[in-house]
Amino acid sequence: MNNKDPANHNKAILVVAHPDDEALWFSSIIDSISKLIICYGDIYGEYEISKRRAYAVSDLPLSGVINLAIPEAGVFTHANWSQPTITEAGIAITDDKASVRYETNFRRLCVSLPGLLEGADIVYTHNPWGEYGHPEHVQVHNAIRTLQCRMGYSMAFSNYISTTSVSLARMVASQYPWDKTQQVMTNRLLAKRLRRIYLAHGVWTWHRAYWFPSHETMYTIHPGGKHEHDSLTGTEVWPVERLCIPCLSAMVKLCMDTRLLARKI
Repeated sequence: MNNKDPANHNKAILVVAHPDDEALWFSSIIDSISKLIICYGDIYGEYEISKRRAYAVSDLPLSGVINLAIPEAGVFTHANWSQPTITEAGIAITDDKASVRYETNFRRLCVSLPGLLEGADIVYTHNPWGEYGHPEHVQVHNAIRTLQCRMGYSMAFSNYISTTSVSLARMVASQYPWDKTQQVMTNRLLAKRLRRIYLAHGVWTWHRAYWFPSHETMYTIHPGGKHEHDSLTGTEVWPVERLCIPCLSAMVKLCMDTRLLARKI
């Protein structure tokens, strides 16, 4: 366990799917990285909101922000989370046209990211079940994992989960090797500052009453074929539904330590 920065400042990169993901799922490391890469920009079929989202990104008080602005594939409602199928591009998409866009975006990521990840020691990104259950989070994870094989960086992801993504998480966990875990204190002040920026532009995509946890757990996978652990089964995860309740228990509020809400996968 480690409550200090896990990142090597000048060789750590964070890759997220959408604007505000950096605040929601990575507030423990966003002030410890050299580069933040945001993969997707325009929301499918939402021109005005997409413009406001771009303005919000330009207002972020972070250094090293790179916005790839790849148009979203419009797949959020087109995945079977109760019986998920893992694909090279992420998760099987149930709508044919959306599936084509999704697979095209995976190829775009695999072409666009290598030059930006050159020289990284560690790349932080979404977990393999997409936190609360977003196909594009799963896709970004798969792209980073695919590129790790040829670029040789370590990769790490956080431990958020939801009732939507739990089936995929259990499927993935049973066969997902990893090397070490680090529990890192979140930067709630910075996360709330970023939330205010997104709210000001009308593009915050999560619950306004979201309670940023006190810590995040990062699971690290080193390059190569041999790992310290064969499976993620039994590891600790954060159920995001438990962090969206406006009035958490008095005990949790008083101690400010939401690790008490963690569960095992």
